[in-house]
Order: sequence, then structure tokens, then C-alpha cells
Amino acid sequence: MHQFSRKTPGIISGLTVLALVSLACGSASPSQVATAIPVTSVTTIVGEASVVAPTDAAPTAVPTAEPTPAKTTFALGEVINLDGLNLLVAGWEVLAPGEFSKPAAGNQFIGVDLVVVNASTTYQSFSSFSTSVKDATSQQYDSSFGAVATLGVRSLSGGGLAPGEKLRGIVGFEVPESAGALTFVYDAALFGFGKLFVELGDAPTAAEVPAMLPGEQPLVTSATGEAFVLDGVEIVVNDVRAVEADGYSAPAAGFRYLVVDLTLTNTTDAPTTVSSLLQMELVDPATGYRYTIDIGATVAAKGNAPDGELAAGEKLRGQVGFAVPVDAQGLRFAIDASSIVAPARIFVALP
Repeated sequence: MHQFSRKTPGIISGLTVLALVSLACGSASPSQVATAIPVTSVTTIVGEASVVAPTDAAPTAVPTAEPTPAKTTFALGEVINLDGLNLLVAGWEVLAPGEFSKPAAGNQFIGVDLVVVNASTTYQSFSSFSTSVKDATSQQYDSSFGAVATLGVRSLSGGGLAPGEKLRGIVGFEVPESAGALTFVYDAALFGFGKLFVELGDAPTAAEVPAMLPGEQPLVTSATGEAFVLDGVEIVVNDVRAVEADGYSAPAAGFRYLVVDLTLTNTTDAPTTVSSLLQMELVDPATGYRYTIDIGATVAAKGNAPDGELAAGEKLRGQVGFAVPVDAQGLRFAIDASSIVAPARIFVALP
């Protein structure tokens, strides 16, 4: 399996807040329910009729309509329409215990593989904090810190998504080894959808995930060396290069270090704060996997990440390191706005 990193929930104040803002402000009503859609098209319910658009077509505005009753229980690999976010549960696996993280006697760690696509025309966010698993006795199990610790860079708590962007990751749980007929639960009650259920079954399994999901679109990207402004900060990616380990740290087997050299300029008349950990990452648009800052790579670059406060008009140059699979191609450098009031996400194509 490819490796990918968890997006730290939050940009300065937390992506959980963003999730509430972006979804609660939508058109959902307390009685609204999610709908399943085929993976070859996007279906928007309008009254008793359906408008179907190809996945490569531009989003089409449709009249507001009363929610149409739909099922709440889905199968692995089935795309669930969450009014702008399309969710797919790709499967689940038993996780090996970690050196310092082990389940209680008689229990095991499991991981549920999630894929999310922003099918809307505006910035959205997704949080896995509202997920759980139930067994045949209806016993519920919330996300487990111990299970998440064993996942390392494979864990997913959530993240912001630009229009058409895909996000993939694993959520960890601790359940009894004897637990059967498992069901994944996504509680979207706060957003007007109620609870949604995906049947996992008795044994680990995986569904085939299409290369393109409904709503997925090519990411709009800037080029290396091109200046753009995000939340009042002008950003230029000067260079991207591979670096060797410096003897103090090394990437895991199958990974390599990449370093992004960038310059930031505060174009406003007030101080602003930048965080490479919370705002910057590398993404693989084809798979949805994400890679957050790697301290070892940044140290190996013999530079400093461009973090901290920028005074009005101040310019700051720095290097941000990442550990990525050696075979990863088509990566994009992604940076999020620091504002939770006007969220945005910009991508730069890497050479």
C-alpha cells in the first residue's frame, strides 16, 4: 500500500471548525439524507427527476429542491453523496501492533480506508472525528489513539479540499478479535444528514476504487517560479530538489527526501503568521494521498522552514522537506490559507 500522511486537523484554529462552517452553511436541512451515486456519473436529485452529468463536465447549477428520501446503508465501494462531498469506504484491514502501541488482551487494531472527493465548486473540508465502528451486537467503537499511532503516516483525521480534489486515508479503531458483522458509521447529524452506515462484514476486504470518482476534476495549479497571493501573502516556489540523508535521519525504505524552496512576502499592512506544519504539504492528485512536512528532510536540506510571524511587508525564504515514495509522480505542493473565515487552497506543479 502506498504511504501517506495525516493532515493535521486545523489551519491555525482547527479543520474541525472548518468542517462545521463549510458543511453547516450548505443547503442541508435536518431531514436531508445522503444518496448513493454510480461511479461513472454524478446524479443530482431535483424533485422526482435526475440530472446526470459526465464526470469530466463542469458543475451545473440546479434549482433548489426538497430532499428526496434515500437509503442510509451502503456497501463497500459505493459512492455516497454528502451534498458536495462524495465519500467511499474502500475497505478495511487488521493493523499490526506497534512497538509502543498494542491493543488490550483479546482486542485488535483495524483500519478503515476512506476516499473523499470535493464535488462542489467551493472549498470544503472533511473530518474523520465523526466516524465509528459497530459490531453485530451494536456495540460502538470510536477512533482509537493506539490504532492511529500504529498507522503513522497512513492515518487520516481530515483536511481541506479544493474543488474537484480527492483525499484518501485510513482511520484506526480497536475492536474485540471476536467482533463480527462490522459496520462503519459516519455521523453527519450536525450537518443535516443523520447517520450513514457502510457494511464491512466479518473479514478484512477491499473494494476496487475507480481511477476517477464522481466530482473529481484536474487541480488548478501554478508553476514553479510563478508568484501568487494567498490570504495576503505572496508565495513563490523557487525550486524543488531531492536531498540525501545527513546521517542523523533517513527516510523509510521505499521513500526519498524532497525539499521545496520558497519565498513568502507579507503584502498586507499588518503582521501575519505562517506555519509549514499546518499549511503546507505535498499531494498526489491521482491517489489522494498526502505527505506532511518531514523534519529529517528539512534538516538534511540544511535550511529552515519559513515559519513564524511576518511583519507588514516582510519577506522570508525557507525550505520545507518531505518524505515521499520513490515511485510517486505528478506531485503537487499544496498550501492552505491561514484564515478560517476565507479558506483557500493553492497548488504548485513540481518539475
